[in-house]
Amino acid sequence: MDDADGATTAEVEPLTVDLPAVSVHLDLQPTGTRVIDGSAALAGPPDLDLPIPSDTAWVFGLGGDGDGRRWVVIDGDGIVRLIGPDGEIGTIDDIGDDVPVTVDVDLDGRITVRTVADRNRAGGDPFQFVDPLPDTRVVEGDGSIVALGGPTDRYRHGVLGDILEASTVEVITPTTNSGGSSQTGAQTVVDIAEPDVIEAVSPMLGDVDGDDDLDVVLTLANADVGARLAAYDLDGTLIAESDPVGLGNRWRNLLAVAPVGPNGEIEVIDVLTPHIGGVLQFHRVEAATGRLDRVAATAEYSTHAIGSRNLDLGIVVDADGDGRLDVVVPTQDRSRLVAITRVGADPGIVTSASVDLGARMTSNLAATPRRNGTVDLAVTTADDRLLVWYGS
Repeated sequence: MDDADGATTAEVEPLTVDLPAVSVHLDLQPTGTRVIDGSAALAGPPDLDLPIPSDTAWVFGLGGDGDGRRWVVIDGDGIVRLIGPDGEIGTIDDIGDDVPVTVDVDLDGRITVRTVADRNRAGGDPFQFVDPLPDTRVVEGDGSIVALGGPTDRYRHGVLGDILEASTVEVITPTTNSGGSSQTGAQTVVDIAEPDVIEAVSPMLGDVDGDDDLDVVLTLANADVGARLAAYDLDGTLIAESDPVGLGNRWRNLLAVAPVGPNGEIEVIDVLTPHIGGVLQFHRVEAATGRLDRVAATAEYSTHAIGSRNLDLGIVVDADGDGRLDVVVPTQDRSRLVAITRVGADPGIVTSASVDLGARMTSNLAATPRRNGTVDLAVTTADDRLLVWYGS
């Protein structure tokens, strides 16, 4: 709200829990896939370039269109600040328990904070996961709620900042009783056999095979051959998997499941070895062989800083307003943002936009939808700036 002297105070409801940077997840979709509807305008210098407090790790936009846009930034110590449209900085000091959370922001700027424990409630009845990974992102779709579980240290790669990885996927499908409230229904625990682990902080849901049912997509890894992609039905049946990297301690960061193919085909998108050459890859399910086959790729991109829990450095959005989905990712050194579009001819990709950040990107890539169908894109940089590109 505005004070009498015109200063903007930091009053944001209902943000009432701590948001430690190591445990924040910003959900663009409940399914965990990083796809957002609407048209962005990633071209040239940012529309907004503001100084911000140092060491910012996360950013997301709040409601308000036109000159009323606002942003929340979170630093490495979990301190949350509100950035007004003119760069005014407010603090949010209503800090509660230190818990892993996910954050959603709707078009009215309402913030929803959800923990593993209390996010999954309906009618007052909690849905209990058996043995969740401590800061797993909980995703949902097709009436099911899915989380990673079975913490294990059998693969001590530590690329995400600790040596605990998941060894199970837990799927809960609630049922509704005669009174209309939801209760825990079918519960499936999918075990990942040794020596594999799930090297991620969350599962992802997406229809990888075009049958109109959501599937669970995972990054599996082991010390012998490194990481590969795998897709399962919600009942735990393996649908398809990619080739592994071929060497232990080599990872891949799953980005999205989206209709980005030249003719709108569904493709699974990841970045292979994001710390070593960073190959952006596009895969499709080949039903006859049960494989996720690579259909296009391009190198020198990265969607992760080694040791970080932030896996949200890239998104899928119509980056240039032409009606087609693009993949927006930073370059290997995280000094530029690039929009990549799938095309049919070899090598299968073109660059549709590329912008210089002026310094290394330090935050997630934030995408905020607006009421007119546009999307604002925002990042923070190592020289303590907030950069925003307004939707077209």
